[in-house]
Amino acid sequence: IGSGGQAISVMNVALSIGISVIAFIDENKVGTKIMGISVISKQSYLDNYYNYNLSIAVGDNALREQIYHEYIALLPSVCFPSLVHSSSIVGVGANIGDGTVLMPLVHVGPNSKVGKFCVLNTSSSIDHDCFMESFSSLAPRVVCGGNVTVGVRSALSIGSTVKHGIIIGKD
Repeated sequence: IGSGGQAISVMNVALSIGISVIAFIDENKVGTKIMGISVISKQSYLDNYYNYNLSIAVGDNALREQIYHEYIALLPSVCFPSLVHSSSIVGVGANIGDGTVLMPLVHVGPNSKVGKFCVLNTSSSIDHDCFMESFSSLAPRVVCGGNVTVGVRSALSIGSTVKHGIIIGKD
């Protein structure tokens, strides 16, 4: 779901792990193509592809959450798998939530928990025992020390560094 730069990046992750991309869903670009793949409407998805997995490829955290609620209301059993780029590293005991996307070269440290529908962008890193709440995001090259908490829908900007043990609130 989405058809901008984030959608192309998510497609890149999917392809790196052998997942095919059937279509992009975006009401504003129906009938166009992105890298040779058709952009379809939500209704076309519901009519033709309702049993296919989805990924919400939208960078804005609040909008990603809104889209999730829209689709889950229409199709309560729809599956949003996590997508982890083949070059990313997930430590022992770490947990990655449904719908979360780990871009290339991401590191998730041991015993860390990444909630649902998070985005960890290229070369970002959370160390041991971190907790990212659902719908939060890390921009490229964000580095978090151990025991950091990132609140729901919070966004850490490009190149941010967060010291060990810091708690970042929601939004």
